[in-house]
Amino acid sequence: MEEKNEVMSIKKASLRYQDEKSDKVYEVEIVYHGWNKYQVNFSYGRTGRKLKSDTKTKTPVSLNEAETIFDELVNYKQKRGYNISDFQHIYYEYLLEISLPERQKIIN
Repeated sequence: MEEKNEVMSIKKASLRYQDEKSDKVYEVEIVYHGWNKYQVNFSYGRTGRKLKSDTKTKTPVSLNEAETIFDELVNYKQKRGYNISDFQHIYYEYLLEISLPERQKIIN
């Protein structure tokens, strides 16, 4: 049986920009890959439509680097008129001390 590489989102922000001509959403998240490996992924597009997705970190980085990239993206979007519509921060210090199946139960 092949073992799957489990990942989980530990921090996520959804931002929205609305004016008389636009209604856009931007989502950014830090994804935990294990062993101090994290990625910063983002999605964007018009509200209610399928979002386009990509990553800011082509290879995993440390948590410190991931949080810096995450914060820079959120701040940049806020300066451009986006407002945070949802924010989730899972306390990863706690999650790292428990088994992967238990982490999944907490997240789901």
